[in-house]
Amino acid sequence: MARALTWTCRSFADLPMTAREADAHPDLPLAGCRVVERSRSVSAAYAGRLLAAMGARVTMLEPEGGTELRRAPPRLNGGTGESALFAYLAAGKRSVVCDLRATAGTG
Repeated sequence: MARALTWTCRSFADLPMTAREADAHPDLPLAGCRVVERSRSVSAAYAGRLLAAMGARVTMLEPEGGTELRRAPPRLNGGTGESALFAYLAAGKRSVVCDLRATAGTG
């Protein structure tokens, strides 16, 4: 059953920033929707972030060792921490390491 998306956000700061915060807001327009993010591009990661901010449960599939975005500059903590870009784009999402080339478990 389709429902109309009538939702108003006062400012970007009002949006949930973590996956747990998004789960705590069942009134968001995409609450209950599940999204699997499989791309490695910045634009797809940003789209996933926006979907998560609107209440969707977004799960990133990352290769072993993490996505390249984790190592992108600029880095937090004086250049020794994770990527600031990744921290921003991954806000509100869950992450799963998955080897899509593996044949184990495919039957």
